[in-house]
Formats: sequence, structure tokens, C-alpha cells
Amino acid sequence: MKMLTTIHHLSVGGVSCGVGVGGEHAREFAAAGLDPSERGPRTDEQLGIITRLLSGEVVDHDGPFYAVNQAHLDPLMAMPLLIGGRSRVALERVVRYGDGWTSAWCTPSQVRSRADELRELWKAAGRAGTPRVEAHTRVVLGKTVDAAWGEAGPFLQRHYGVDPEPFRRHTVCGPPDAVIPQLLAYYDVGVDRLNVTFAGDNQLAQAHWFMRDVLPVLAESRTGRDGD
Repeated sequence: MKMLTTIHHLSVGGVSCGVGVGGEHAREFAAAGLDPSERGPRTDEQLGIITRLLSGEVVDHDGPFYAVNQAHLDPLMAMPLLIGGRSRVALERVVRYGDGWTSAWCTPSQVRSRADELRELWKAAGRAGTPRVEAHTRVVLGKTVDAAWGEAGPFLQRHYGVDPEPFRRHTVCGPPDAVIPQLLAYYDVGVDRLNVTFAGDNQLAQAHWFMRDVLPVLAESRTGRDGD
């Protein structure tokens, strides 16, 4: 958090703090010597500490997983705390600790359903205002949908070490005129910001193509609304 608040202090426009319990891949936890079944309790304990630090409190904490003594943040900078996950437990975690929810591996319809549920939980908990809703999707541009997936699939297989086919429905593939409506669909279901990463070996080329042929159209389509 010290590094993050320092970056937030130095950056133009600030940053958001995004927190998630981690992926479903047991080997990632095994490599760190952790039990995957502990990821929820560990995250809750971390969030309890983080929210106290962000409030300006000097924190003493001795819990099941973590201990801190007289911890505080300097510089202390308020920043949005976004929490990820697709389950109801994740949404409840947003209500307890966060300012908003960030989704991953969710279609626009899934984002809409979860966001509606989150707003109901938020209101029931008596929290003021409304939670921020962000979404993340992977994009790969290509001359055709199949050509784009032909680049994305092997990349995702190497990246995650699993069969990439289940990721296909969550990966926006194709030429710009096919990609743009799929990205706008996220805004149509009410996200405040869409975060994009690229799935391919030449991500710099993907980013340049995206900024040239996709981003200006998205910006024009969303004139007057907040989002990237």
C-alpha cells in the first residue's frame, strides 16, 4: 500500500486500488506455499487492514494470517478501492470494504446481472450513493474473427497453462468493426469504465492498432459519459 499510495500521489489523475482473491489455478497457490481454500479469509483480513490504513488510522493488527504494528500510510491519499470476483460472496465483500466492483471474464449480460445484484446489496446495507462498476476484457484484433482467435488462443494457453477454448467467449476478437460493438455493449449495461488488455504475442502492435482504429470510435460514441 505504501508503494501504491506513493504512485497515486505522483501520478496525473491518480490510480485505483484493485483487489481480488486470485485465480482458480491451484498451481499458482502451490508455488507460493498457500492453501487455495484460505484465499477468501486472507483477502478479507487484508481488506480490513487496508481500509483502516486508507482511513488514516495507525493500525495494530494481530490476526490469523497477518500481523502489523503501528502501521500507517505516508503520504496518505484517498483512492478508489475496487474489489473483483464473480460470486455473491465477492459482491458482499465489495459492500463491506469497497467503493466499487471490477469484473473479469464476464460477458456484458453477466456484468449487468451482477451489477444489479450489487446495487441491491449496497442499498440493503445502507451504504450511500451507488457502487462504481468496472469491467475488464481481453481484446485481440485481426483481419477476421478466426484469425484474431488464432493469435489469442495459443497466447492464452501459454499464459494460463490450460485449454484456452473456455476463454473464447470472454475474448473480444476480430477486426475493429466487429470489436467496437462488443466493447460498447459493456457500456450499454452500465459500466463506468472498461479496462482492456491484449491477448497476443505482439501486444505493442495490438495497442497501436486499437488506439488508431478502435479507441477514437469508442470515445466518439461515448461523448459526454465517463469512461475509458
